[in-house]
Amino acid sequence: MGSLQEGLQNIAPKLGMEISSNIKEEPKNMKKVKRHLWNVLPTRKEANAPYNFIPLNKSPAVSAEPLPENDKYHDDDRLTGYIDCNLETLTPIYIRGCLTEAEVKDGKEAKDKSDFFSPNGGIRIPGSSLRGMIRTLVEIVSWSKFGFFEDRGLYYRGLADKSNLRDAYQDCMINKNDCCYPRIEAGFLKKEGHNYKIIPSKKDSTGCQIYRPLFDKYTKIVNGLGRRLNEFEFEAVYFQQIPPSLNLHKRDEYRKGQKVAVTYKLKYAKVTSVKDKADSSHPTRGFLVSSGLFGDKKHMHWLINEPNTSVNKIPIHEYDIENYKKDEDRTDKADLLEMLKKQPDGVPCFFIQWKDTRGRDRVSFGHTGMFRLAYEKSIGEHVPDGEHVPDFLQDEDKTDLAETIFGKAAKKGADSFAGRVFFEDAILLNPKENPLMEEAIPKILSTPKPTTFQHYLVQDTDNISRLNHYNSETTIRGNKLYWHKAGTNWEEKDKAKIEKYKTQYTKIQPVKPETKFKSRIRFENLSEIELGALLFVLKLPEGCDHKIGMGKPLGLGSVKITPTLVISDRKERYRSLFCGNSWALPEKNDKTIQYYVSNFGDYILGKINPEEKEGATLLWDTYRLRQLKVMLDVEKGKALEKQDENKIRYMEIEHPHNEFRDRKVLPIPEEVGRG
Repeated sequence: MGSLQEGLQNIAPKLGMEISSNIKEEPKNMKKVKRHLWNVLPTRKEANAPYNFIPLNKSPAVSAEPLPENDKYHDDDRLTGYIDCNLETLTPIYIRGCLTEAEVKDGKEAKDKSDFFSPNGGIRIPGSSLRGMIRTLVEIVSWSKFGFFEDRGLYYRGLADKSNLRDAYQDCMINKNDCCYPRIEAGFLKKEGHNYKIIPSKKDSTGCQIYRPLFDKYTKIVNGLGRRLNEFEFEAVYFQQIPPSLNLHKRDEYRKGQKVAVTYKLKYAKVTSVKDKADSSHPTRGFLVSSGLFGDKKHMHWLINEPNTSVNKIPIHEYDIENYKKDEDRTDKADLLEMLKKQPDGVPCFFIQWKDTRGRDRVSFGHTGMFRLAYEKSIGEHVPDGEHVPDFLQDEDKTDLAETIFGKAAKKGADSFAGRVFFEDAILLNPKENPLMEEAIPKILSTPKPTTFQHYLVQDTDNISRLNHYNSETTIRGNKLYWHKAGTNWEEKDKAKIEKYKTQYTKIQPVKPETKFKSRIRFENLSEIELGALLFVLKLPEGCDHKIGMGKPLGLGSVKITPTLVISDRKERYRSLFCGNSWALPEKNDKTIQYYVSNFGDYILGKINPEEKEGATLLWDTYRLRQLKVMLDVEKGKALEKQDENKIRYMEIEHPHNEFRDRKVLPIPEEVGRG
């Protein structure tokens, strides 16, 4: 037990996990909020991505004003009314329509339905989409908590990684104090009721559970068996083994940008021959487990002993099972939980037991001996002192400005309350026009996931041997937003590629550019500051616009919003019910939108600490909001798209080489394209 933790502790100095001595001592929950490096050295070059991040707050979230009583209108110090929003699409936008009940029964998948969102036949932008977009921006500009992230564990397999992640992986999986003997154990995964358990496999006289059978690296035929195994298969066999011994191996490493051949030793037990049936030379029964894709150098499978029914089963915590299910990078063929559905008596597995910092027994497991390992720390604050989102940005006991406006669904039911803003669907300004483009197939969105730590985590260096990963003392970068693009290069026109990967493609029918919609945001009992927060993110600086809907990485979703404010005079409203032949709807628009926007900006500037203010006299001039402004700048995004190498494209596996392997760091938004 504890081997994973010990392994990580051994490599802490190599990973740069210490806090720099020039950082002032801060409260524990603020200590890890570092600033991402400004730029990337020319010798390393910067990463490409259609997204970037708005940094997390370095100071605690701005507290909300007291909530008003919700059973009446407060006319003296609270505002009620609506904001009319005119929307004009700058690029094609797409929001997928819902499947009908009949389509669901017929087994139709959402990706096969190209219709734009159009309940009752009317094309519209859902109010929920508008609400989500605006809430995210309000959270950013009001220094509110970091909302709606998924706190889950991530996985990695750093066996061939060029970064320091490989050292972390090897230290966890291999006992270097015992001639590099594997730390992993072998067993059989089984489901009992709703719970998962592992039955350890037997150990031979040398204490060995795991063996390495050889196969021909050209024909893939297993020695003695006379046939090959398909990838990720397993079957019962009889085998002949030799005791564990040191074996010489070679691998390629990258040093100062150059590929160098390196030799190293590993200790394991070899299997000389495998048979379908027992004989005098093959007395031991075990289970042969096939590896993944057969590379040119791979020449060994895995083999483990039978289950040991005389020892206690090892329970697997539900947290580990749920995280295993959410590992998006694992191939479906290697999914042990799916295999169990076909093999309920149990499937061979490899595992490591360890304790997290809360003292919980944890198990990482996989299909072969070099399985995808769980990071010790989750995305959020699921493990104390192991968070990648600071405590003060998740404090359930504190209500921030965004929550007072949009509502709060707290874990403590008594602390939950409804919001005071209501978003209507955006409908066509001219319902008689046909705003739809022809049905088309968009390019595949092969997005880097949060496991791309050189993008998603704060880095203080671009040195590949010292990058922060999910076991490091660092934080996530912040809110992820997508760059604006011209929106003219999103369609896949390579018919051969579509045919080859047809299950990965979808069809869409977007709304045309220059299509106009109208929507209304109703609000009740907002303070001037709360209303200012809404208007601050609706009335953006000149040249800045919003993104909504699907396909943002491809350039879809850019939309211009023009707000008009109407404040209701509630006292006059109830003094007179009618005005002529219509309802009496008295207004008191004595203050402009700009008044509320400026008032809000001054308020937040007065609340944040001087370190984050950095002498700025306007909120948009602070470090965080400068990054937001750059991401919302339409012409900036278009210019980056046109640059050599297209600075805001996804990295590619063949460009001409695998760009992901270089672990290039993504700079802050205002530095993208300057190198």
